[in-house]
Amino acid sequence: MPENRAPAQMPAPLALPEVSKGGWAALVALYATGLVLSGLLSSYDVWRRPIAPCLTLLNTLLAWLLLWVALSALRVERSRKLQGMLWVPLAWNTLMISQFTLVGFLLIPLEVLVATLVLRKRVQLSWISAVLIAGGVRMLSMVLTYGAKPAVVSWLS
Repeated sequence: MPENRAPAQMPAPLALPEVSKGGWAALVALYATGLVLSGLLSSYDVWRRPIAPCLTLLNTLLAWLLLWVALSALRVERSRKLQGMLWVPLAWNTLMISQFTLVGFLLIPLEVLVATLVLRKRVQLSWISAVLIAGGVRMLSMVLTYGAKPAVVSWLS
C-alpha cells in the first residue's frame, strides 16, 4: 500500500522574496529616486528628459537579468538570488554618481564596492565572487545600455 505523503513544498516560481513592507517601500522609493535623478542629471549624456530615465530603466532591467544569470551559475538559492537581484542595482541606479560630468567614470569603483557589500550581506557570497559579479554586471550593463542608446534615442525622438 503506498504511503500518503505530502508533496514536497516547492516555492512558487514567481514568488517574491521575503522583504518587509518597509523594505518594499524603500526599494520603490530608491528606484523612483534614481529615475527622477537620471532625468535631472542628464544621465548617459542625454539632455532630453524622457530618454535618460528610459536608459536608466533599461540599465536596471539589464542588471536584473545579468545578476539572475550570474547568481544562477553559482547555484545560489532562489530567495537569496532575488534579494541580490533587487538590491544590487541600487548601487548605480539610485544616486547616479557615475553620471556626474567629467568625474563620473572615476566613481564607478565606488558603485562596485557598494554592490559588492550588498552581495556579501544579502546573498552571502565570498569577497572574490561578490567583487567579480558586481564589477562584471556593472560593466556589462553599462556597455549594453550605452550600446542601446542610439536605438532608444531614435525610438523616443
